[in-house]
Parts: sequence; C-alpha cells; structure tokens
Amino acid sequence: MMMEYVRIVKWLLQIDDMLFEEMKSILLEKYISFSIMDDEKITKEMLCEKLCDYIEKVLLISNKSFEKLVNDYMDNIGDLVKEHLSKVCTAKDAKGKERYEDSRAIKYFKQVQRKREDKENLLIGFEDYSRIVICLYAEIIRNKYQSITDFDFSFEHIECHTIINAIETEGIKEKHVLNLKLSNARKKFKGDKYSKNSFVLIMVIIMIYYLKNKAVKGDY
Repeated sequence: MMMEYVRIVKWLLQIDDMLFEEMKSILLEKYISFSIMDDEKITKEMLCEKLCDYIEKVLLISNKSFEKLVNDYMDNIGDLVKEHLSKVCTAKDAKGKERYEDSRAIKYFKQVQRKREDKENLLIGFEDYSRIVICLYAEIIRNKYQSITDFDFSFEHIECHTIINAIETEGIKEKHVLNLKLSNARKKFKGDKYSKNSFVLIMVIIMIYYLKNKAVKGDY
C-alpha cells in the first residue's frame, strides 16, 4: 500500500474550525507563507493546497519518496522518546536482586513500532505511532526530561506550542550538563524551510491537530 501525502493533508479538512485556526496560526508563524493573502482569509482548502505544494518541494529537494520522508519523521520523533523510557522493578529474589520488566510506556512504544512496520496498514501505523510517541514526549516534557515508566495517552492536555518549542530546542538542554552558553548549544532540529527537520515539525503540527480533533469528536 502506497502512502499518499494528499490523503494525509486532506485529513485537515475534517478539523474543527477553532482547532484549524490554532493550527493555521502556528503554521503561518514560521513554516508556511502566503504572499498576497491575509491570514484571516485563508481557508482549510487553501492551506491544504499550500501544504501539498510544500511537500512536493521537499520531495523534489530531498529526492526521496513521501513514504521514506514519513519513515524519517517517525524515526526522528521516536528518537526523542526512546532514551527516556525505563523498565520497572517487579520483584526481588532471595538475595535482594531486583527483576525488571518493560514498563507500560515501553510496551506501548514497542507496540507502535511493530504497527509502523505493517506495510498493509501504513496509514493506521503512522497515525497510531504519531499518537503514542507525541503523548510519550509530552509526558517526558512534564517530567522535565527524566525517564518515565507510564504516560497519559489522551490528547486532552497536549499543547502544540509546548511540543514544538521542545522539539525545536532539542540539544539546548545539553547546556545544563556541559555548562554551555545558550548560543553555543547544539540544536538538533535546525534546518531551512524545506529541510527534513522542518518537514518533521510540520508533520508533528498536522498530527497534533488531527488527533486533537479526533479526541474532541470522541474517536479516541
């Protein structure tokens, strides 16, 4: 099954008007631009068309298929969380040695890792992977980047600005360990408008609002 970007972008046509305006504001702030159109006049259809144009240019510049770009996106957001997931101690033996098992957070991450590899259900795997990983990342942020064993997988409290700001500053938190000045800290997600990193950020924004909309409608 081929993954088509037009189909994913068209998901945005289903979004509630209030959520759409929030998403539009974030995208227009620094990712997508209309040269001769006032922001308030931009409709869902216009934004979807502009996003399709954007993705086509990313495909052209990267010389990659959309499916490959989506796999890169999933790899990148997965990298944000996997080092922060911890096992849980479930028992001790007679000598006091602790026995560890996969935590709930690890189990869900492994589950969606398997789903994303299902070539017959690429869209379902992509959606489920995005939902769980974004929720895991939100929990990691709330836990001040300490390891987690559990998480809230509802989208009720997911704030797009919080997630995007955290992704954009990945690497800057290293300054706390290395005692670096902010200007010298490395940003992991740095790149021009049509880079793989910018594509990742835009896909995160799209998926957050698509999934928030599903939560509002009671589909999750």
